[in-house]
Amino acid sequence: MISIVIGVVVVAALAFFMSRSGSETATPEPSEAKAEPPVRQVETPKAEPKAKEALTLIMSPKEAQAAASDAMASSEPTVVPEGQTEKPTSATELQAEPENEPQTEQEPQVETPTATKAELPAGGSAVLALLDVSGENLSSPNRAALSAASQLAEARGVPLHICCLGADTQSAAHAGLEGATVHSISDESLADGLSETYTAAALSALAAIPADAIVGAASTIGKGFLPRLAEALGCGMVSEILSVESADTFTRALWAGSTIATVKGEGRLVISVRATGFDPAQTSEASPQSISFQAPPSKLRFVERQVTSSARPDLSEASVVVSGGRGTKGDFAPIEELADALAAGMGASRAACDAGWVPNDLQVGQTGKVVAPNLYFAIGISGAIQHIAGMKGSKTIVAINKDADAPIFGVADYGLVADLFDACPELAQKVASQGLKPTA
Repeated sequence: MISIVIGVVVVAALAFFMSRSGSETATPEPSEAKAEPPVRQVETPKAEPKAKEALTLIMSPKEAQAAASDAMASSEPTVVPEGQTEKPTSATELQAEPENEPQTEQEPQVETPTATKAELPAGGSAVLALLDVSGENLSSPNRAALSAASQLAEARGVPLHICCLGADTQSAAHAGLEGATVHSISDESLADGLSETYTAAALSALAAIPADAIVGAASTIGKGFLPRLAEALGCGMVSEILSVESADTFTRALWAGSTIATVKGEGRLVISVRATGFDPAQTSEASPQSISFQAPPSKLRFVERQVTSSARPDLSEASVVVSGGRGTKGDFAPIEELADALAAGMGASRAACDAGWVPNDLQVGQTGKVVAPNLYFAIGISGAIQHIAGMKGSKTIVAINKDADAPIFGVADYGLVADLFDACPELAQKVASQGLKPTA
């Protein structure tokens, strides 16, 4: 009986304590659920400025003081330099700093073109002929450029100045024309033929000789530095003119010479001259005036020059040229035999050069050399428009081809329908037996 009573008391006591503990644990849960979210929301954005309004609303004084101390501790590394404490406080100041930096970087870019333009030589009422020379004799392209420059100066009614550029300017003493003044710029740096150096020399010449029209030969060197000179001066350029129509109007070839365009230039002009369009000028003795020149530092470095030596005359200088094409089938012996008999220069079509039968420096045509000899032999050449563009300025054209319908006969003054392997040796023998020699 006593054990039953004790069991009932224990069960009742356990039930009482369990109900009391359940009520105690149930009541703090909602309070904790209400209190925990504010504390968690405050701890995450410690140093953000936007959280300051939330701190005054949902945190207790002790919690706000603890959060403020934590924020100050987290911002201490960025506030070490005293002079910089006020700069990052506003977003507008942070955006203004990158705006000022590009302006300081752009200042030298704006000043450089202004300084360059100020240093450029001013124009003047004169025509300046720039000749790239080497040695004692003037080349045919340079003499043709002198003819064009003389015609332009006469059309404009202005004086003509001639300036010879090169490492060896002895030919300047033979570059005189009536009424023209001859100058020279001689420097070893011009021996390498670098376009950059020739452009600098041309600018030095223009600084001493103000001119509105600059004329040069469309030679290998001229094609390199004349366009650079036009770009440096910021003026227009007319390339490879064939004639001077007036003070500002010229003709030039288009579409491989199938079209002749008449062009008109305004203001200052740089003009290159195709040698085949003008007769070489007859020059006289002159006393050239030297112009000082100091080569500027260059980013280009001369490495090597490969020159093909030949006992035959150069294509650009020869009065007679004998060219072979695809019809030779790679055997240029008949072409060489006739060229030697005539003391002529030897050329070739692009097809023969591309096939590797002859060196590329013998190519005559639009993408090769442009020649205008007194006598031109086109042997075994069909007569593509690209080849005709390089030789149509010849005074007399002779074509030898076994195809009677070959287009070359359309531009030839004399044509022979025959096999070149039979015709060339026979023609060479007759020339040698009669002692025929080409005339200049």
